[in-house]
Amino acid sequence: MARVKSEYEVESLFLDRLQEMGYTYVELRNYDDVVENFRKQLCEVNKEILIAKKGAAELSDSEFHRVMLRLNNHTVYESAKILRTKWILELDNGEPVYLDFLTNDITKNRYQVTHQVTMDKEHEASVLNKNRYDVTLLINGLPLIQVELKRPGVEINEAINQINRYRKDSFKGLFRYIQIFVVSNSAQTKYFANANEMKPDGTRNNILKSLVFFWTNDENIRINKLIPFSNNFLDRFAITEMLNKFVVIKETEPILIAMRPYQIYAVKKAFERVKRSHLSGYVFHTTGSGKTLTSFKLATLLREDAAIEKVFFLIDRKDLDDQTVDEYNSFEDGCVDNTENTKKLVTALSDSSKTMVITTIQKMAIAIKKSKYASIMNTLKERRCVFIIDECHRSQFGKMHGEIEKHFQNADYIGFTGTPIFEKNKGPNKKTTADIFKAGTLSPCIHSYMIKEAIADGNVLRFSVEYMRNINISKAPKGKNIDADKIDDPIYCKQNGIDISKIYHDEKRLENIAIDILEHLEQHVHPEGKDVYTAIFAIDRVDTLLKYYDFLKKHNNKGYRIAAIYHCQNNEDMEDGCDKTSKDRLKRCMDEYNDMFQTSFELGTFDGYRKDIISRMKQKDLPQVDLLLVVDMMLTGFDSKPTNLLILDKNLEWHNLLQAYSRTNRVGKVTKRYGQIVTYRNIKAAQDNALKLFSGDGNPNEFLLQSYEYYLSEYRKKAEALREICNTPDDSGNIIDEDVQRAYVIAFRSLAGIYSTLKTFSKL
Repeated sequence: MARVKSEYEVESLFLDRLQEMGYTYVELRNYDDVVENFRKQLCEVNKEILIAKKGAAELSDSEFHRVMLRLNNHTVYESAKILRTKWILELDNGEPVYLDFLTNDITKNRYQVTHQVTMDKEHEASVLNKNRYDVTLLINGLPLIQVELKRPGVEINEAINQINRYRKDSFKGLFRYIQIFVVSNSAQTKYFANANEMKPDGTRNNILKSLVFFWTNDENIRINKLIPFSNNFLDRFAITEMLNKFVVIKETEPILIAMRPYQIYAVKKAFERVKRSHLSGYVFHTTGSGKTLTSFKLATLLREDAAIEKVFFLIDRKDLDDQTVDEYNSFEDGCVDNTENTKKLVTALSDSSKTMVITTIQKMAIAIKKSKYASIMNTLKERRCVFIIDECHRSQFGKMHGEIEKHFQNADYIGFTGTPIFEKNKGPNKKTTADIFKAGTLSPCIHSYMIKEAIADGNVLRFSVEYMRNINISKAPKGKNIDADKIDDPIYCKQNGIDISKIYHDEKRLENIAIDILEHLEQHVHPEGKDVYTAIFAIDRVDTLLKYYDFLKKHNNKGYRIAAIYHCQNNEDMEDGCDKTSKDRLKRCMDEYNDMFQTSFELGTFDGYRKDIISRMKQKDLPQVDLLLVVDMMLTGFDSKPTNLLILDKNLEWHNLLQAYSRTNRVGKVTKRYGQIVTYRNIKAAQDNALKLFSGDGNPNEFLLQSYEYYLSEYRKKAEALREICNTPDDSGNIIDEDVQRAYVIAFRSLAGIYSTLKTFSKL
């Protein structure tokens, strides 16, 4: 058996490898050494301009003092912005000089590595407690990457906890310029972005374990071990590219985002597809994996390229419009020209600036068709444009994409979707996503990151699906030998001449379901009695939604905040069953919403109503909506971490099913351990087909929790195991032996975990 290496041995091997990779080792014992080294490296990286302005690649004490005044006493977020900005220093001779702190040129940057730097009050007054760091990577003298090592066998979460302590105690001064942390126990290695020490409300801001990532190759295979990780991630070109391109400073909130490997590979491959091949393609990244950030980064890189004249971001429905604009502008304030109508779109197209234009595919199609816009639109026919298309699996792209492609003759098209259209799930137009995004001899799919990979990485949650049987056998045709266990199976009903639609919409069935929802909603929106979550109830048609809404509101003894929304306006896609009566009743739903939240929405301000609901579902505005009734809205393109329950009285299949399920599985608070689905329709076969298709023929059970019966059986086993150690709770105080105490704690925690899962099931 191989001997376990000590932390010192791991560190020594790591330092040797970094030096082989071109990092220069420098001995830095304390903060004074760090500052003095920074002074030398800053002069070296800016030597050409310093020599030109003052005749020597050096800074006087007064000049360097002004540099330190610029760099010191900023938050991590502010420091990250300073790092990436040229700064004008006035020299002692009155000459201004632009200083680079970080460049994208590895031949110009100075790469160093040191270890065991001690930070203490003696050398930096802002330090709270003395600490010594493992390995620090410096670029141009600034500590930008901090590596904390543990010996093999030690959980690397200990290194994360240690970094959180260092951030509180001693990462001060120039150490606030750390951009990325790396943690490793040799066998496992992860990375994550730095963050402000404090939240805006003044509370501690610890790094969350959910924002700590594995590195992978471009096929999503993890690179776990420290040295292979270093060869790839810490290569001087790779880390410089990471810092300059793939660490995103979010403008609207003080955070740094280190992009995940699959996002980086997708951006690089899509950029290469456009630049080198002048061809189209699509990115298949599962819903909830951060496609908006990926598409934003691709759009900004294309916009910055001199050869690209215009970048468009096309979306399908108004539902997605505001969210996309808000997210893009949160990454770079004012980067998006959001076109509200076709006339404004055409005006934006005539603008010579390189601002991104976000619009719907419908508006773009109208702009092409209308003769009054021809003079402007024709000027774009030959220009080098790139269209980035969100949710590109939607049917509208099959209808309108060809017209746009015909007009913009020199454009490329990059689609993003979590649920591509394949042969198995293609619609009436018979086109797949690959058919639309033509790539010549190249694969239309530029990069894929499927749900099985996202769940394994902890980027999205698994699903807990509870199937509720609610069909009354008495509703079946008389005189037939009907199998009661199959009465809710649509295929079985069709084969036996049973009108399952009539059974589904039976008034008593609807009432029973509504009662069941009201009885069990509390355990979903307040799991474990702690955090507060929201729920969506998706129904097959508007008239049924209204029946549910009326019953739920009338019998809402617990005071849940219940709302409903569906499209029922002129110039909108009409949802099934929407007529004049439905329009009048939508107004009543809105009036009751106004009474509940002291708002003043009308049919004419439907979009404001929609936005307000979204805000409350995301808990940006409180009080929140506890239960939202929908037909088709909010089942795709709506991202909300506080939404953890989807209730279904609606048949779904293929991409529509996975999109709807994925409203629930965003990673959030620790009490949210999976996305919960409660379905009153038998969609088990459709569910398994969808999960298999969009995971590359994976096993659907890998993405699902076990059944209620399974966890009930496990609970009984765990309870019996606990009683074998300690028969009653009162007896636990009499346990003296430490091994028995340890066994008791482990058994109790295991039982408590199973019980927490059981409590989420409506059958409990």
